[in-house]
Amino acid sequence: MENHGGRGYSGGITGQVALGEEDFILSDCYNYGSVLAEEWKEIYGAISGYCAAKKDGIKNNYYLDTLPVKGFLGEAEIANDEELAKAKTAEQFKSGEEAYLLNNEVTDGSQVWYQNIDNGETPDAYPVLDDTHGTVYRWEDGTYSNYEKEPVEETYEIRTFEEFKKIPEIVKKNNRANFKLMNTIFGNGKTMTESIGSADNPYNGTFDGQGYYVYRFDIKSSDGNAALFDTIGARGSVKNFAAFYQNIEGEKAAGLAIVNYGLIDECISGSNLSGPFTDQLTHEPKNLTETTTFVKGTSMAGGVVVENKGVIRNTANYAKATASASDGIAGGIAVVNSGTIENCMSIGALSTKENGIAGGIVGKLDKNGSIQIAYSAQTAIEGGTTGAVFGTKEETAGAVNNTYYQDTLSGNEEQGTAKTAAEMKSNAFKEELNTLVAGNEELCSWTWNSTKNQGYPRILSSLITEVELVNASKGVTVKGMMHKDTKLQLNELEKKNDIYQAFKKYAQKTDKQVLYSAEPTLVYEDGQPSAYEGNLNVKLDLSKYRGKGYKVLVYRNNQIEELEIDKQMIASKDVEEMVPFAVLAEKSEISKAVDHIKDTIKTGDNSSVILLLCIVVVAGSVAGGVIYWRKKKAKK
Repeated sequence: MENHGGRGYSGGITGQVALGEEDFILSDCYNYGSVLAEEWKEIYGAISGYCAAKKDGIKNNYYLDTLPVKGFLGEAEIANDEELAKAKTAEQFKSGEEAYLLNNEVTDGSQVWYQNIDNGETPDAYPVLDDTHGTVYRWEDGTYSNYEKEPVEETYEIRTFEEFKKIPEIVKKNNRANFKLMNTIFGNGKTMTESIGSADNPYNGTFDGQGYYVYRFDIKSSDGNAALFDTIGARGSVKNFAAFYQNIEGEKAAGLAIVNYGLIDECISGSNLSGPFTDQLTHEPKNLTETTTFVKGTSMAGGVVVENKGVIRNTANYAKATASASDGIAGGIAVVNSGTIENCMSIGALSTKENGIAGGIVGKLDKNGSIQIAYSAQTAIEGGTTGAVFGTKEETAGAVNNTYYQDTLSGNEEQGTAKTAAEMKSNAFKEELNTLVAGNEELCSWTWNSTKNQGYPRILSSLITEVELVNASKGVTVKGMMHKDTKLQLNELEKKNDIYQAFKKYAQKTDKQVLYSAEPTLVYEDGQPSAYEGNLNVKLDLSKYRGKGYKVLVYRNNQIEELEIDKQMIASKDVEEMVPFAVLAEKSEISKAVDHIKDTIKTGDNSSVILLLCIVVVAGSVAGGVIYWRKKKAKK
């Protein structure tokens, strides 16, 4: 509302209420807009510019706290009385609090204010006088909902793909159900035909992948749209999860969700693991860094979501997204974004047709949509209108700050900062990103290793912590940043193994024999490789063995390296990855050493892996993926 010139009175609801208006009533109203006056600016207010009426009829009014004035101004006795008009934040308006208060806490059908919050409809930023929108209830925990009673929040532990496929049916009966992945899940080429949640019944629980992933499955939805989740509600969250699907196909298709009103945090869409694993179907070793996954939508294709109306953060996309219609839209993280995307990366290629739109992070940046701290490094973005960070941007869109893109892509200053591939594949770029996230407890830090993630910086999850693994019978200790469920597995080398033969040859030259040799691996309970970050400190305690004259060897880069043994009979080495090792002993000492090992086992020495957590952690990490984790102080 604006008032131009003269001695005027401007107010969000009324301009002036004069003396003598004894029966004047101004109650149960709010102002979410602006109030401006060119002159006499001391006579304007968020609710009323000037009000000389009695207080009795003025109550229960609210206004947006970003206005530079309070509820009432002027010379009246009620000027700026906070009991008559209270300032509220945009988040408070959006939460449903003001709708509930404006209705004087009435929910029996006689209320006049309504607001969509979590009923599956597009959420309202403020109350509306439209009874087709949701009734607002207040729950016992002080939050607001379109549901009268808070549903029972059951938690389901998911261990197999068959259990995973049953999640949509569970959510139909209870959209607040929680789920936890308990291990890596293999789809073995099977297809999911139903998504989790729907527009009418959005998922409002917590899906916690706990750092595990679901691999080798397809998604084809019967309703035309294809994604793991159809609709994530305003209360819903999906976190610590990686989906390594093969193909997702539909009219609208995305790696994780069709529509997100809630939170997607620390997730990966598309294949990109740092090391090999065994395919349960073929029993052959695989390497996901050599695997491409596809999102194929007719009208829209998103690496992570089709529409983001909530928050996506600390998330990476590697899938190739293709919108096949002539006017299709594709986006690396989201096709259309009217929410918040922060601290994300996308290197999955994008493709649309001659009249299509494609953007490295977002296809279309819509009203109020923002992008903060993100980089785009696709090999290709194809279409009629393309952008390295966003394809198109509405005038009412939010801010685009601290975004980066590879200079071979189409971009300008509005898109962000262009960098060469060499500049992006550097420790310096990692440090630049870390400067931006410093001090924000909700944002993960970044790490860099030239041999991982194609050389680009990777997101560190909050859920990796310092762990010490001990195999007491062999005197082996491994310490480093890793998943809490990691186990140390020692695979003794067979005598015909080439590495064993190399150790044996080295031993013979030094007049020694191989006492013990093994290839250590860090694995989960199911035997799949566990995630770890940075260097690992490996120690071998020789004081457990009788005798002298030992040597400890490691096999790295096709060469044998001899480790120093200190006065405490400990050999140690910092390594980037686990490597085969061998313990050598003088021939005269071998029988003593072997006897000692046998005695140790007989006396009940625990040879199983002992997991010692050095700090308290939140469970979960993404298995061997491009997102690795580091401890954060707090987590939503």
